[in-house]
Amino acid sequence: DTFSIYVQDQIEFTPEWKALVGVRWDHYDARAYSTGLGPGVLSTGPYERTDRMWSGRAGLIWQPTARQSWYLAWGNAYNPSGELGVYGGTGNTNLNPVNQGVTPNQLAWMFYGTDFSDGRMIWLDAQGRLAGNFAFPYRNSRLMAVGEKGEAYLCGPTVVRIVCVMAMPGASDAVWSADIDAASKPIGGALVPGALYVAADGDSLYALSVNEGE
Repeated sequence: DTFSIYVQDQIEFTPEWKALVGVRWDHYDARAYSTGLGPGVLSTGPYERTDRMWSGRAGLIWQPTARQSWYLAWGNAYNPSGELGVYGGTGNTNLNPVNQGVTPNQLAWMFYGTDFSDGRMIWLDAQGRLAGNFAFPYRNSRLMAVGEKGEAYLCGPTVVRIVCVMAMPGASDAVWSADIDAASKPIGGALVPGALYVAADGDSLYALSVNEGE
């Protein structure tokens, strides 16, 4: 549900000088879920988010003649977070079983990132307190897998290679980092005993040792 309230007015000081002022309040309420109808298709959600935002504008008008006007204006606007966080405007921002979950020791985790921002891995303990906040400075990054202790395996592209790391809850630095010499983007992965498989666009598949990252 979305609705807005705004007020705007133009004030004339003299025939040559005028001012324009306005203010707007937006309420953005989003809710999303999916229902799996086929075998092996997971249902997700519901996920909800509400944003309330103020924005404004102001302008000064100088009109020296009837056919000539000069403007000086200022304004601000907002893009509601729910548009990406709930609707999933890009495939890597909406919460689903691939990028959020809970470990066997009740450590909640979630990963988010977009085509235009770096990735970030968040962990919360059983009381809802922040247990980790790991910044992964690569756009188009993906969460490959999460281990039983909450360790996160992340991969992100550069111009000439894919960078993969393993990060532990509460740590600011990666336990290990490994490069895949491929000018492509990671699209998914799987964790198996002793190895991390990374799928990249171009129908490529790579294997990394989870013990040494090689």
